[in-house]
Amino acid sequence: IALAVDISENTIYRHFKDKDDLLKHVFVSLVQTFTAHVTAADNPELKASTKLRTFIHAVVQWSGGNPDGLRILLELDGSHLKHLEGLFDPFDALKSIITRGQDEGLFRKDDPQWLTLFSLGLLMRPLHMKSQGLLKATWKTIESRMSTELSRFLAI
Repeated sequence: IALAVDISENTIYRHFKDKDDLLKHVFVSLVQTFTAHVTAADNPELKASTKLRTFIHAVVQWSGGNPDGLRILLELDGSHLKHLEGLFDPFDALKSIITRGQDEGLFRKDDPQWLTLFSLGLLMRPLHMKSQGLLKATWKTIESRMSTELSRFLAI
């Protein structure tokens, strides 16, 4: 990092006590910008199916505008998750949309925990592939496919 921004390592450690503190700052900052983007798109007045499309749009829009941040978030392992406790959880946000869709009679009545895990897998796969350069589709195409696949999967 010091080389990339042309400063000495000592300068970095004036602001961060150690590498773990620096990583924590990076992770928290990424999650906060992601959270702000996704929650700004949330409207409690919308039906669950529209909330789902809005959620997908916000995730894809943030991902397309933050490819390096997306790669970092997708590569987090268990040792880094401790830094993110108490911050926005996309699992909980998606589970809330799915539960609401079930209550509205729009989504299948299977276990919401299972539906959420599977749905996140459907969402994360193309994001991961795009972040690795393995998927050449545009972000708009990815968003459209994700919305279609997830809507089909959750439909009654």
